[in-house]
Amino acid sequence: MKVKILADENVDYRIVEYLKCNNIEIISLIELKRGISDYEVINLAKELKTIILTEDSDFGAWAFSLKEEINGVIYI
Repeated sequence: MKVKILADENVDYRIVEYLKCNNIEIISLIELKRGISDYEVINLAKELKTIILTEDSDFGAWAFSLKEEINGVIYI
């Protein structure tokens, strides 16, 4: 299974470009849906079957405290 990543809009775009250049399948919210809520990001990640890449620690609460079923969160 190939890993797909959804980059939250707070992730520096240089990181997104670096990952793209290294053949990582990554979608940036800056390009796709800027300004959506954390809840909408989680639902989009579920729909796209991606891991969320973020600098926002709130996603940890969604994933662990609230037991939201997502594929994963990478916190920078």
